[in-house]
Amino acid sequence: MTTKQFLHFFLVAVLFISCGKTDKAPDQLALIDVSKQWQVNSVGQLVLGITDGQWQNKIFTIKEQNMFASLDTANLSGTIKPDSVFESSPVSSNFAIPNPFASFNQFTFRFTNGFNGQLVFKFVIVDSLMNSLDKGAIRIQAAFCSTCPFHPSSSNLIKLAPNIPIGRFRLYYTLSSQSNYHFYKSWGNIEKTQ
Repeated sequence: MTTKQFLHFFLVAVLFISCGKTDKAPDQLALIDVSKQWQVNSVGQLVLGITDGQWQNKIFTIKEQNMFASLDTANLSGTIKPDSVFESSPVSSNFAIPNPFASFNQFTFRFTNGFNGQLVFKFVIVDSLMNSLDKGAIRIQAAFCSTCPFHPSSSNLIKLAPNIPIGRFRLYYTLSSQSNYHFYKSWGNIEKTQ
């Protein structure tokens, strides 16, 4: 091998190796992007973030679904599944209110007109590396308004005061009933400011 060939081989090898380098160790690379936040004020008005797919019904990966395994022991007796769960919109707030938040946020859900029953809201909050930081299961009650029969049923207010540090995270959640585990699945990015 000539010096010219050796130098050419050496430069190609250095270029190849440097292309695969990163400033972070492999265990510090983000698995999910938690940087894009829907901005929602304290009265539930969406300020920013309508078309990026957050807070919509999802199909979870096996890894995402497995995050709920420890919550699958929650008591589901007496719970029932509604015919439908309305997607997030300016009228249906199955997204975190407010976002960003200081100490707590909350949810309400809209269901099929006339639905009256209980179901279970399960949540898992993770960082960008998919490390679970907080989780829980909360039984919720949905009721319809007898004086406004054309409006959807709605859940009681679900208040979350997650035990997480200041920063940006992803909140995964599911709705479950006795015969329909995780019938509705979604996620959205949240930010805690204090």
